[in-house]
Amino acid sequence: MNADIEKPPFFIVGCPRSGTTLLQVLLDNQPSISIPPESHIFANFSSFIQRPTDVDRPEEMHFLAQQMLGALRIEEWGLSVSASEFCAGAPFENPAQLIDRLFRLYAEREGKRRWGDKTPQHAFFINDIKSVFPEARFIHLIRDGRDVAESYKRVFIGPQSIYGAAKRWKNYVNALDDAKNDLDAEHYLEIRFEDLVSNPDKQLAKILAFLDEEYAPTGDGEMESHARKRYLNIGSHHGSLAKPISKAKIGVFKSAFNTREVQIFESIAGDELSSHGYSLQTNGDARISISEHAKFFVQDQVLRYARKFKSANGRKQLGRDLIQARQKTARKLGHLWLRLSPGR
Repeated sequence: MNADIEKPPFFIVGCPRSGTTLLQVLLDNQPSISIPPESHIFANFSSFIQRPTDVDRPEEMHFLAQQMLGALRIEEWGLSVSASEFCAGAPFENPAQLIDRLFRLYAEREGKRRWGDKTPQHAFFINDIKSVFPEARFIHLIRDGRDVAESYKRVFIGPQSIYGAAKRWKNYVNALDDAKNDLDAEHYLEIRFEDLVSNPDKQLAKILAFLDEEYAPTGDGEMESHARKRYLNIGSHHGSLAKPISKAKIGVFKSAFNTREVQIFESIAGDELSSHGYSLQTNGDARISISEHAKFFVQDQVLRYARKFKSANGRKQLGRDLIQARQKTARKLGHLWLRLSPGR
């Protein structure tokens, strides 16, 4: 087996709208690396993966493989393999082998020898990932949270209020800071979005060195990978991939938000901004009134979904969310039946 296959997998994590898709596309454009569309493997299957007394039975491993292949996120990879074909040959001894085989099938189809994953939500599953892949590498792409909030304001996904955006960004950053404290420099790398778009070659070379891969320059701002084309087809919230890499989105919050909005964000996540090198624009001391809380609730719980219904892409996303919720329920019921079946 090629030694490169033995290199540990890597996971790109970070708050959504921080540029993780851009980084995925740039790395997927490397000749040795393959990163499929977001898998949500650990977000959707962690409760199954972390149940060793259940998954050590062949029928349970087959069930897990079947459920993974049938998950909407994985179906979108277009692997065209049945669970029986997937499980043919030597039985899977643990979830790591199953997940590795899944990603490797995709990589082999793309003619690549190393796989990675980009699912921002896996920021909250670092310990689960480490338990399955002890040598996994993690790349945290961090972006100024106020610019992340500006991005949420323009798209139909995520919180729509400055309050909701600050809370979400803070939660992601804190989760990844906790993970960083438990990992060494060999397993965890933090990259700033601002540095990535200012000097892509330098940052990609740094990332590839971290992954023990050679950097193959692909041209200034060129992103011709399959990953780029896929994301451009998903919807307008990935529209920036159609443009050359630019520093234009750095600091856009300054013109998008008024002083009060910036003050609210910084009162919630000011410590996190400062600890990651982002200068505060206000004193970061804002008391949020009851009327403001009510406004933020309406923005995040009412207007956010109304906006989705008005957009074709938004309705498509809602439909996908419903399918995934239905699959999650069916998965739990199916697994419960398997555990209670005769011979258990």
